Amino acid sequence: MIFSNFLHLEGRRSKARAMLVFFLLAMLSPHSLMAKDSCLLPNSAEFENAEFALKAAQMALSSRPGIAVERSLYTAGVEAAEVRALLRERDQLRTDSVSVSDTSVENMEKEALIRENQIDKTEQKIEKMAPGLLELMLPEPYSVEKLQKNLKQDEGLLVFLEDEKSSFGWLITTECFTWYEMQGMGREEAQSLSNAIRAAITPQIGIRGRQVANVGSSINSMENLLEQAYQRVLTPIIGALANVRRLMVHGNGTFLALPFAALINPDNGQYEVERRSYALLPSLRALAIDAGEQRVANELSILAIGAPELTTNSKFSVLQDLPGAKRELKAIDKNFGGRAKILRSGDATKEQLVRQLIDSEDEVLLFATHAIFADEKGDFPTTGLLLTPSPSDPEDDGLLTLHEIAGLPLNGELVILSACNSWSGENGANDEALTGLSLAFFRAGSQNLIVTHWPISDSSAALWSQVLLRHLVASPDDLDGAVRSAQLQLRRVDGGRWSHPKHWAAFLPVRGGRTLDSVKPSKESGSGPNQAAFLTSGGVGK
Repeated sequence: MIFSNFLHLEGRRSKARAMLVFFLLAMLSPHSLMAKDSCLLPNSAEFENAEFALKAAQMALSSRPGIAVERSLYTAGVEAAEVRALLRERDQLRTDSVSVSDTSVENMEKEALIRENQIDKTEQKIEKMAPGLLELMLPEPYSVEKLQKNLKQDEGLLVFLEDEKSSFGWLITTECFTWYEMQGMGREEAQSLSNAIRAAITPQIGIRGRQVANVGSSINSMENLLEQAYQRVLTPIIGALANVRRLMVHGNGTFLALPFAALINPDNGQYEVERRSYALLPSLRALAIDAGEQRVANELSILAIGAPELTTNSKFSVLQDLPGAKRELKAIDKNFGGRAKILRSGDATKEQLVRQLIDSEDEVLLFATHAIFADEKGDFPTTGLLLTPSPSDPEDDGLLTLHEIAGLPLNGELVILSACNSWSGENGANDEALTGLSLAFFRAGSQNLIVTHWPISDSSAALWSQVLLRHLVASPDDLDGAVRSAQLQLRRVDGGRWSHPKHWAAFLPVRGGRTLDSVKPSKESGSGPNQAAFLTSGGVGK
């Protein structure tokens, strides 16, 4: 009864709800790290407490990327773009309703009433276009049984919830459910460890982005940090992970920033990539998507864009040229010419991108360019991806902004962001994970992403994308496996030249759908914005 009342509290993201979640966890906490092979017995009090805590955690783990993924899943169909635009409009109205500028009570009440009427009208439009959608999107936490039914035999789901003083983890496999508390791994400690790992791994030269300060660190200290993260996060469940070859991670805070594939088992010195694949899961609802029929190999089509021309009179002229990106796109054209369209240099403009997206149904969209993040100094006031300025538009600086990305007419199923720090928030690596470029692409309807943890080498990124695409073409229904196979191959080619984690561990899949075989809107139905409307209005993601 207590939990039933808790579930129906208003405001899924409210501070009151979050506080209640942590209060419940404090009461139910396992208090210490469990034994290595401990799986909870079904129907036991321990199992029921852990499941209760997991359901409570799900209510606290709502995130902007997760909500965007859920909408993408629920609105896949004839009028997906229009429905997503209406949902964004409703969100904006809700935000406005609590931030009115006039402080007088009378005017605030009038303004609130106007906003409520506008919200009602918007929801009526949504209900007319997608009957039952709003009710379907109401938060309902999943039971352990439901989650287990949506996992394959070799898959596992790891859910994290970060708190101020400690953090909690839940592991679900088809045969095991357990949870544990990571004492001494609160928000500040986790952030410190994550930052130290990034500083130890991040390359200092040849990056796709702005030059960074030298944060040099020895191999020994890097390995010690990766072992420390393994011991804190994975050692408590090592026995339960014995048969897991694919591990999906859902959570909040710093845990999304950990390069799981690069964590090192101190018992044998192996990187985790040798043992299993990893993927981030912004929403647990993605688990409920049917895999569908397996795609026939060699069907995958690709649209690749990047290596922009940097004009000398632009504010972006301080950035380095990207010879590796040029080689990358040329190699994709050569090796996948029958299935690939390439937009590079002078052709890598917003107009050309939109035309290709509207006129084709390429499953994979790859960007090989600079990621720009807004900074406090004001050098770059807006976050986005750098393309070539349009010669026909003197106002175009070439930056594809978050607003424009969210309005792209995406019909594909995978976006690869071969750019620096693309997992980051709008204001860079210290912002909430997956709330910058990633969130914009999810809002545009992307079903799966491959993003980067840190600044990437222009040279190794050029090779990485070719290796990855070969594995995707061979196994288009196995995104996580393709990423892992590419990581393993990159470590071993060229006599181990690219074996350092900075080259291969930067890339990770973010899954909004089970595989690349998800449902997508039909172009014949007229879904998505037309080209003229997009180019004149800046997209539909307003």
